[in-house]
Amino acid sequence: IGMADDSSQLSALSMLIMNRGVFFLADTYVNIDPSLEEIVAITLQARSHLRRFNIEAKAALVRELSKRARDRGWVTARLSLEEMSLAALHELVAVLLDALVPARETRVAGILGLLDEFHARHGRKSLDRFDEATGEFDASGDLTALCRAYLAAEDDAHREVRAFDAWARGVELKGRAVAEVRSVLGPHTAQRVFGELTRLVRALGYKGLLVLLHDGGALTLRTQRQREKSYTVLRELVDNFDSGRGAVCTRIVITGDERLFQGPRSIRTLTPLLTRLEVPSPAEPPPPHRA
Repeated sequence: IGMADDSSQLSALSMLIMNRGVFFLADTYVNIDPSLEEIVAITLQARSHLRRFNIEAKAALVRELSKRARDRGWVTARLSLEEMSLAALHELVAVLLDALVPARETRVAGILGLLDEFHARHGRKSLDRFDEATGEFDASGDLTALCRAYLAAEDDAHREVRAFDAWARGVELKGRAVAEVRSVLGPHTAQRVFGELTRLVRALGYKGLLVLLHDGGALTLRTQRQREKSYTVLRELVDNFDSGRGAVCTRIVITGDERLFQGPRSIRTLTPLLTRLEVPSPAEPPPPHRA
């Protein structure tokens, strides 16, 4: 039979008719260990078939992607676009710093929790290993300085935690809280900090960072001005990959209903974002954010 013209992934779809109702299970026996991209493709294929039965899929795509990524050594972060304004990139980065879940874990730990795990692995050599790894992955800047100060702290590190919290809220650090910090997290530093965070994730021993922005349909319910701000933040995230000091080893997945991708309130209404998300022709080399 072959595959549909717009498909590149072969998968199975099983239907179970039970007393509690009808259940559809996507790909239970074709792909043994699908990649993150394959899971997305399989889920979308299943959803298209369910629509033939006039059923809208309730797939646990975000949860499954997170789990599979962490099982493979990635750090993940799940952020609901229904619960956050997405009005500015620095606000998104601040939330992201606290939403990180380490590989092979299920609880949110944040960047400081990742540092605790790093210290548990390396003990007294933590600081030396941190300096070596940040040099190897070219991680440098205010966030790196704050992380190093936290690792170097003695006892409970209360002062370093307060300094980090203030910096993430955009509050200037007084005195010599962390001497190497030059500027706080804000509109002018958010791009640099996001790229720096992805490099720190690698330096701390993880394979990469997976950011899942779900409930994207909520953006379409906002005013035109609010939508423009949110879509601009998404465009800034894409642009980060194309800069010299931008994000590395990072995947960003945005999920939502049809309203987010089609229609008068969709991401198509912001041309700069649309041009970055559209797939170029095979004759064109892919831009860095697609590579």
